[in-house]
Amino acid sequence: MSVPSATMAFVPAPSPTVVDQTTLMKKYLQFVAALTDANTPDETKLKMMQEVSENFENVTSSPQYSTFLEHIIPRFLTFLQDGEVQFLQEKPTQQLRKLVLEIIHRIPTNEHLRPHTKNILSVMFRFLEIESEENVLICLRIIIELHKQFRPPISQEIHHFLDFVKQIYKELPKVVTRYFENPQVIAENTVPSPEMVGMITSVMVKTAPERDDSETRTHTIIPRGSLSLKVLAELPIIVVLMYQAIETALDCLKSANTEPYYRRQAWEVIKCFLVAMTSLDDNKHALYQLLSHPNFADKWIPNVIISHRYKAQDTPARRTFEQALTGAFMSAVIKDLRPSALPFVASLIRHYTMVAVAQQCGPFLLPSYQLGSQPSTAMFHSEENGSKGMDPLVLIDAIAICMAYEEKELCKIGEVALAVIFDVASIILGSKERACQLPLFSYIVERLCACCYEQAWYAKLGGVVSIKFLMERLPLIWVLQNQLTFLKALLFVMMDLTGEVSNGAVAMAKTTLEQLLVRCATPLKDEEKTEELLAAQDKSFHMVTHDLVREVTSPNSTVRKQAMHSLQVLAQVTGKSVTVIMEPHKEVLQDMVPPKKHLLRHQPANAQIGLMEGNTFCTTLQPRLFTMDLNVMEHKVFYQELLNLCEAEDAALMKLPCYKSLPSLVPLRIAALSEYFLLNLDIRPLQTKILNLEN
Repeated sequence: MSVPSATMAFVPAPSPTVVDQTTLMKKYLQFVAALTDANTPDETKLKMMQEVSENFENVTSSPQYSTFLEHIIPRFLTFLQDGEVQFLQEKPTQQLRKLVLEIIHRIPTNEHLRPHTKNILSVMFRFLEIESEENVLICLRIIIELHKQFRPPISQEIHHFLDFVKQIYKELPKVVTRYFENPQVIAENTVPSPEMVGMITSVMVKTAPERDDSETRTHTIIPRGSLSLKVLAELPIIVVLMYQAIETALDCLKSANTEPYYRRQAWEVIKCFLVAMTSLDDNKHALYQLLSHPNFADKWIPNVIISHRYKAQDTPARRTFEQALTGAFMSAVIKDLRPSALPFVASLIRHYTMVAVAQQCGPFLLPSYQLGSQPSTAMFHSEENGSKGMDPLVLIDAIAICMAYEEKELCKIGEVALAVIFDVASIILGSKERACQLPLFSYIVERLCACCYEQAWYAKLGGVVSIKFLMERLPLIWVLQNQLTFLKALLFVMMDLTGEVSNGAVAMAKTTLEQLLVRCATPLKDEEKTEELLAAQDKSFHMVTHDLVREVTSPNSTVRKQAMHSLQVLAQVTGKSVTVIMEPHKEVLQDMVPPKKHLLRHQPANAQIGLMEGNTFCTTLQPRLFTMDLNVMEHKVFYQELLNLCEAEDAALMKLPCYKSLPSLVPLRIAALSEYFLLNLDIRPLQTKILNLEN
């Protein structure tokens, strides 16, 4: 292919309707090839590209368009990369560079362009840092359009871009101050570079005429894109696209069908994002001095309830951090990514934990954690009131997502993360007991127990696994302080999964609850007995027993039986009888053993069974917790209702609203008969009659 020479006269093309299409495409290919010819003046190149631009719609509709695109894209990118960046708007070179970028932006985003997307994006990302304002704005539009249309594979450029954005915002106060408070005076008849005047927007300067008969010349200096206010206004849009890249990367890691190459790419972009968003300004010596401060070992640790005001208020950014951390955890359990991801994740957890510890106690306690702080005080709203960065609690949210995920392999990395958090906090604060006083650990309990209340069985199982880990690894006094919260979460798992597919969640919840009760109720050894620990154990035992006693008459059979079993476990561990344990909470059952406020038949069927079995449990204890007295009207009514349940025909019972939906009356009759036996009446003839009715 011949390249037009520098002396070739430029002749505008006639209308494409009268020119052979093939000849026209060959001519435009020659024009594009001339871009990289050093002998062709920029003015001539500009006129050539203007013609290409004016007829570009005809080019895209040509049958040779695909071939044309394969030739022009490499030429365009070579020309842009090899050329010198210009900051004078009037220069033909700048006008030419701008026009070439505009043509690239006008290329239809269809399948013909897809193979070239990666190369175009690579150049556009690089130009964001070095090009002029005018050209950077076009580069941004190209990046946005290509990402929206093609969702290209994750690339290394994202790391550089996020670092670039971070640097722009970091330097912005200095740039604005320099421009507004200390502006430089432009010398007369000079055209300075943008950096010399610290420009953040275009500036017009005039120079004197070179001859007496010529006019004064006006020059428009374009600021560098990295200093431009216009570019700054456009950056949030593309940052959102980068956030979407994190979401795409997370989806790649979640899918079992993702190819290994794309998994590695997904891990790389997540790692780059987390590195770019991490502040590492402190040197090692300063960090060591801070964490060695005696206040960490001695000073009071605030007892606060974590709420939204302790979290970063930029919800989309926080969500992206959460996704990136979740993706990092997922990478750590994928076999081919584990060697790279696991050490990185461990370092990341240590970093976030150190930030949390430094914020929540020590010499530089954040204002929101200080004694007497007002609820309106926000941690992450402004520089005056708190940190400008991401709150470290996002780490706990990511761990909770992993524990609640369907792939239970993630529970292992979740446990590793919790262990690292606990160990790092213990080292800084001097003891395990002191580390557990951090508000961070209250939030851990809140988020991980919340898994038990989610709908999916695998989320509940993750919550149970978390409780088991915390109960086994953390100090006894902390477990005692949270025992009631753990108990309620485990009982909810049993209740909500009754009759549902649980894949072992209910069985594990039962086992974990029993282990929890045994650990907390076991009498302390002499060397363990401290006033604080004894008080915590007594308080926890009282609250847990109160809750278990209340569940003895629960309508849910699994919860009811577990509550009865748990009381027996406590009796065995403490060496006391069940009656002695339940006695302080007798008033909880006062209106239900036997029922006093409502008749038995006015309750739902499952509630009736719960009341009858609860009564049976309480009246079979030795010594008895309650005694039936038929001289008492409520007891007599209860006895009569039991008798009716035992004697009535099935057809008669099924007419009552509370029994219409029951598939079988057998469980109801068994509960009624069991309680009836305890009244020490001669019911053998009645028993025979009931059995005949059932047959």
